[in-house]
Amino acid sequence: MLGDDYFGRVFSDPKNPEVVYVMQTSTYKSTDGGRNFAAWKGTPSGEDDHVLWIAPEDTSRIIMGTDQGAVITLDGGKIWNTWYNQPTGQFYRVSRIASFRTVSTHRSRIPAPSRSPIARTTA
Repeated sequence: MLGDDYFGRVFSDPKNPEVVYVMQTSTYKSTDGGRNFAAWKGTPSGEDDHVLWIAPEDTSRIIMGTDQGAVITLDGGKIWNTWYNQPTGQFYRVSRIASFRTVSTHRSRIPAPSRSPIARTTA
């Protein structure tokens, strides 16, 4: 994987280095080592694709993380499940302080009491 933490991440097929994916407002795929790309999944108007996992033992199994959640294909991208059949969400950063852990999303900050003994402080 190459690229920044948000956009432009590059992933290659673990069995075929000629197959390369670039995550953007849609996902682009190259089958010639990155010389040429075509839109593979999504529309250039913006799903905001961010991360890709390709099963090393069966590269037709792929999980993609997008702004809307995660989607899965078992056939190399011909058919994808929908975002609506699993509870997924987008988190930009997770951090914890003192006796609270704070979850930051692109829309809100949610403080919650920590139950972790690591997060506890002594007075």
